Amino acid sequence: FGRGGAHACEGCAKRYYQPESGNTTCISCPSGFTNEDQGSTLCVQVPPGSYVNVSDNATVKCEPGYMCEGTDNGRTACPSGSYSSVVGSVSCTLCVPGSYQDTPGQKSCKLCAVGRYAKDTNVTACLRVDQGHESINKFNSTGNPAQTACPAGKFGQGGAHPCEGCSKRYYQPESGNTTCISCPSGF
Repeated sequence: FGRGGAHACEGCAKRYYQPESGNTTCISCPSGFTNEDQGSTLCVQVPPGSYVNVSDNATVKCEPGYMCEGTDNGRTACPSGSYSSVVGSVSCTLCVPGSYQDTPGQKSCKLCAVGRYAKDTNVTACLRVDQGHESINKFNSTGNPAQTACPAGKFGQGGAHPCEGCSKRYYQPESGNTTCISCPSGF
């Protein structure tokens, strides 16, 4: 664009363009469009996986922990229960069973602690293993996707405790119990 007289023509600034010669002004790129070069004759759509950083008007790749749909949507922190571990992500990934995420904008999910489980995807907290049950992953491991009832002949306190067999002179004919029953006299 030019101002005439002794002034030389100047290129339009970033995020502005002028498609025709002989003009005295530049046009702002519409919402969802940008350009990175001074003196541009057009604007391009902000691509998926990117957003326009308002502090320097530069198009940047979406950071881990965020998703960027492109155009004028900016960047959005991955909600609790999900994450994004890559640069330029257009969507967030749901936490898998056995894991959770309680904070938005994260790069990964956390494993459920010993004695806790998460059977669904997209959870923000793990549940405590119920009494009469134990973690489906034995040996006090983390990342449990489910709990299972203590079988007949055993009982359980829940949490991080595995099911235990009934002591001598005690029995439990049903699954999912928290105690054993004393054998009748003579047995």
